Amino acid sequence: MKPTYKLGLGILGIALLSLIFFEYLLIYFLPFIIAFLIASLIEPIVELLQTKLRLNRGLAVTICLGIILIIIILLITIFLSRLFVELTKLANNIPEFKTLGARAQWVVKQNQNLSRLLLELELPETVKEVITQNLEHLYQQLRSMIQRGITTFLELLRGLPKFITILLVSLISTFFISRDKELINQTILRAFPRPWHKNINKLESEIMSAAIGFIRAELILISITTVLMITGLLLLGSDYAISLGLVAGLLDLIPVIGPSLVILPWAGYSMIIGDISFGVSLLAVLITVAVIRQLVEAKVIGENIGIHPLATLISMYLGVQILGIGGFFIGPAILILLRAIIRAGFASVLIE
Repeated sequence: MKPTYKLGLGILGIALLSLIFFEYLLIYFLPFIIAFLIASLIEPIVELLQTKLRLNRGLAVTICLGIILIIIILLITIFLSRLFVELTKLANNIPEFKTLGARAQWVVKQNQNLSRLLLELELPETVKEVITQNLEHLYQQLRSMIQRGITTFLELLRGLPKFITILLVSLISTFFISRDKELINQTILRAFPRPWHKNINKLESEIMSAAIGFIRAELILISITTVLMITGLLLLGSDYAISLGLVAGLLDLIPVIGPSLVILPWAGYSMIIGDISFGVSLLAVLITVAVIRQLVEAKVIGENIGIHPLATLISMYLGVQILGIGGFFIGPAILILLRAIIRAGFASVLIE
């Protein structure tokens, strides 16, 4: 078989195995993958503590993880305190149920008036039918989006205990992985032929570098979304700009849905109670944020993982087409893995 064919088949086989792993097995290994990433992120600080303060590795790792926990607790405390203040204000400003019901009845009445107007106009039946169908489709789409938003929110709440478990296991695993880094590396290398050791070390370095770059890129994108949302809500004069902007930024981790989980129900509610200009303004902010994020996403991710933005965009598109929403992350992850394997020199091994 020609070397080119062997290389192509090898890459295809690795891609398929990666696809199976990310789709079906990743959830079982997720805490330990997160632990490896955290261990790689804190490694420079651990080495600095060992060198400058003459600490043993175990104590240095413990100090790093302690600092991370303190920062997480502080951020959560600040966020929850601000959220409590703004939610209290929101609870005091929510109209009574009777008022909300009256607003809903107003919307229904306007819909009936519009239907009556269409019947009175001397338009061809086909035109009336098309307008009616489109209006009905619009209402159905709005209702479906609100239902999906509520369902996603409930799924997030239901998954909170699992998230906490994964986080705890990840932090504990990080301690052992970082403390016993050399021992783990030697154990892994012993499972492979000695000529492969250099390539495996390079492969590990490439994967971790690209993975950290991908995380950095996602943090940049989340920051962009958060800043834009807070700015937009402040310009609209919202009393809940900080809390809802931060929530929208966190929801940006959910592909496709993202901040719309907050903004769409809010815009719909504003229109129902008669504040149509504010509802339209919220939709304008959401669309603006979505457009800007999509314009910079491929470029930011491509620059941070060292892959051309077009290749990143293709990997995202194929990932979504094959795997659905999760493909936004799995597509680039497979691309990172393939690139790391080639750069580590394993392409020559496939050809031989």
